[in-house]
Amino acid sequence: MIDLAAPPGYEADVYIGYDAKAHDFVAHWMDRFGAAGSRVVAQGERQGEKLVLTFPYSEGAFRDTFTWFAASDSWTLLLEAQGANGAWSTFASYTLTREASR
Repeated sequence: MIDLAAPPGYEADVYIGYDAKAHDFVAHWMDRFGAAGSRVVAQGERQGEKLVLTFPYSEGAFRDTFTWFAASDSWTLLLEAQGANGAWSTFASYTLTREASR
């Protein structure tokens, strides 16, 4: 994932895999802000056209919801943080598209 700013303000690779034995997904984000945030691996499940992943960070959980839109060949990504009271709040949201061919 690379944002459209020049230069990009955020770049990351996300690795998502399905664990057939546990019947769930695991995910790992690697971004350019350092290794500390990459220590936590998410666990999640697919719900129709959505993939919901939860990262159990020690300072509070984080949730990523990827939603697929076949008609536009695109995804949305909603990032949410869980507060001390258990409520979720929006951290960021994105529309993800494929990079045009060069």
